[in-house]
Amino acid sequence: MRTLKQRLTSGWSWIRVIYLLLGISVMIQSIMINQWVGVFLGGWFAIMGLFGLACASGACYVQNYDDAKTSKHISITKETDPVKTGYEEIKGA
Repeated sequence: MRTLKQRLTSGWSWIRVIYLLLGISVMIQSIMINQWVGVFLGGWFAIMGLFGLACASGACYVQNYDDAKTSKHISITKETDPVKTGYEEIKGA
């Protein structure tokens, strides 16, 4: 597991910055209008951005088909290729 200093100083992306800035702004607005539930909600998003937790760290990334074809980890065979998979029409009565 990475140390706290490594989490704070590495792996920054634009999505982490957005999470951090929006979380802080929600917290400030919630404090100004005395909505304490909003402080916790904004704090959660700010913590996600600051420490790179959940989707802010890119863990929710889903590979698209073009990336999967060139990836070394995912092998697409003739049977699993969605583009070249054929079909057979079955005629009913």
